[in-house]
Amino acid sequence: MTPGSDRQWLTRRGALKAVGVAVTGGISGTAASIYSSDAVGSDPAIVGHRGAAGLEPANTLASIETALEYDVDGIELDVRRTRDGTLVLFHDPVLDWATDGHGRVEESAWADLKGIEFHGEPIPTLADGLAVLTDADVDVYLELKGTGFTEDVVRTVGEFGLTDRLTVMSFDPGALSSAADRDVATGLLGKVPNPLLVETANDQNVDAVSSHYSPYGLDWFVDTARDKDIHGGVWHLTETEQVLEDVLDAEPSHLTTNRPDLAVEAMNGL
Repeated sequence: MTPGSDRQWLTRRGALKAVGVAVTGGISGTAASIYSSDAVGSDPAIVGHRGAAGLEPANTLASIETALEYDVDGIELDVRRTRDGTLVLFHDPVLDWATDGHGRVEESAWADLKGIEFHGEPIPTLADGLAVLTDADVDVYLELKGTGFTEDVVRTVGEFGLTDRLTVMSFDPGALSSAADRDVATGLLGKVPNPLLVETANDQNVDAVSSHYSPYGLDWFVDTARDKDIHGGVWHLTETEQVLEDVLDAEPSHLTTNRPDLAVEAMNGL
């Protein structure tokens, strides 16, 4: 399972601290494995990418609610911050590409975004999305589309009582350090499964590392991450039967998919 599952875990940084205390204090034994559930052969967790981005407009409340209908293990959402500090769920840096609005999200005030539609759906705040997830039995994966607001995200999640389900994710390790300092699970994202990605994840003591799907190097990537006590996953799948088979054969800890319906079907067919 993923860092958020069952929450019988410590973050890697917390585990290292625990091991250090045990060693310096002369306590026999070592800290329990923080990844005991990430075993070879266990079912990967299914995480809805931007909710269910292959079925509904990404990062919208409709997308979140649709993903929940398929009993996903987690929901992944993109977070940006507006000029006046509002945390919103939106992927693109600019509004012009996929909405009827204009300008950069970071340069817009929340009042400017309220009437804008993304493929017919309003842009939600992070709080809006968390309110839907409060009563759902799922983990929460928040990809930060920028730096400088990690603590705001963690604080907002805490207000909804979801901190123990949270994994903060980014392509930029610099966006993860303040979350890790508060013993919040962290995940590093990468484009392709390569040695540098795994080494960076290991050096930064993140809990999970996820690569975009590639038919080459996937097994190596997942196995190497597991050997380093890091959850190795795949994100943003191109949903075809062959791709899903390839990913499931690699036995990742989690797969983040636009089509949770197809992923659940593939898992049930094993």
